[in-house]
Amino acid sequence: MSTTGASGYQNLNVRLDAIVNDSSAAVLSRAYMDPSTRLAVILGTGLNAAIHLPISSLHRSKFGVREFPTAEHTTHVLVNTELSMFGKGAFPTTRWDDHLNAHHILPDYQPMEYLLAGGYLGEIVRLILVEATESAGLFGGVLPPGLSGPFSLETRILAAIEADHYPSLSPSCKLLRDTYSLATPPTPAEMHFIRQVTLAVSRRSQGYFTAAIYALSSLFHEIDAMDSANGLDHISIGCDGSVINKYPGYMQQCQVLLDQMTRMGDPGRKRVVLESAGESAVLGAGVAVAMAHVGKS
Repeated sequence: MSTTGASGYQNLNVRLDAIVNDSSAAVLSRAYMDPSTRLAVILGTGLNAAIHLPISSLHRSKFGVREFPTAEHTTHVLVNTELSMFGKGAFPTTRWDDHLNAHHILPDYQPMEYLLAGGYLGEIVRLILVEATESAGLFGGVLPPGLSGPFSLETRILAAIEADHYPSLSPSCKLLRDTYSLATPPTPAEMHFIRQVTLAVSRRSQGYFTAAIYALSSLFHEIDAMDSANGLDHISIGCDGSVINKYPGYMQQCQVLLDQMTRMGDPGRKRVVLESAGESAVLGAGVAVAMAHVGKS
């Protein structure tokens, strides 16, 4: 039974006009505010991206059994990239990455997501701390029981540690002690080591994420017809998700890296600007419905 039919059966006045996923909704919501938006990314627990491309840039096979749209009716298409599934063999990995992947319920299924998304940053740090406990005597050589289970170290804890700028790191120490019921709090030296590990893992995440975004944005420079008529001097990327929007300094550092890549790669390229697209799932769905109504009229 269709959604509309099921709603009518329950005497609910509901009609389904549009279905959009998270990344496509982010493109629509940000493009509604900023016409220079051509790409959107979701980086929270998981990772995804959608990109706005000319129909001419896609092979006919992409449309399967559907009729290939003609330019007079459709000029562009919104592509859900499933970005999380790319990246196998593209980025350097560590033994902790390899351990995470090998013990995952779906090894190699979303290789890029495993390296940089919020659902996995905490686990990568935890695996490093486990090894440091066994080989270097971290936590006095005894791993706290609360950190013994896979994925027990959440990325929100890393964010709090990274945001802690007290020389003693006492707020972070208290957070770890209270969250994991530590009998003995980490020493100042141990806390500084934990923060260094956290910074290294988050910085790598930012680098890998930025490399992926730079690669996607390169499509716009290869397809001159995309922007030749609008006169825009930059490309905006809508960003939604807890990591990209809330992890301390994450988006800002990614912007710095994007600017560096542009200067080093091709100074003549348009600047790529990251913009927050909060609540995009709701706003994007609203834009999609409005567009559906315009199309029918």
